[in-house]
Amino acid sequence: MHYVNGARYPTVTDEGVYGFFREYRWLSNFHMCTVVVQGTEYPSSEHAYMAMKTTRYKYRRVLAREIESPRDAKVYGQTIPLRPNWEEIKYDKMLTVLRCKFIQNKDLRLLLKRTRDLYLEETNDWGDIFWGVVNGKGENNLGRALMAVRKELLQ
Repeated sequence: MHYVNGARYPTVTDEGVYGFFREYRWLSNFHMCTVVVQGTEYPSSEHAYMAMKTTRYKYRRVLAREIESPRDAKVYGQTIPLRPNWEEIKYDKMLTVLRCKFIQNKDLRLLLKRTRDLYLEETNDWGDIFWGVVNGKGENNLGRALMAVRKELLQ
């Protein structure tokens, strides 16, 4: 990721994509696209992932029908009651959401497949070192999940 006039841009090399901005925004869960998970339609994969955090229908319904932006979905998702085992299953739930996103959206599926063997890194400046990487440190679990889904789609 780099900045031009204060705006974030991905850093793209022969080895990888670092930062899911601009022309690579579609890799981000904040990209708006319909995603149906467990029979419920959500406006983005961020909405769907936040819904996976709880088993309570009323919170999932709010995410599916009342919250418009992925940013607002993320904020709302920080207020809902979590599944008891959330920390143990959150990576698998992200994989489920991403599989739905890329299987259900042909244009996004083709874009993901075209990245072939590029390393995908959710480089960020907001401090998320579980799903991404900040200043070279982090687990990059979103990038790992995207690459896993890509591998499945390429088989």
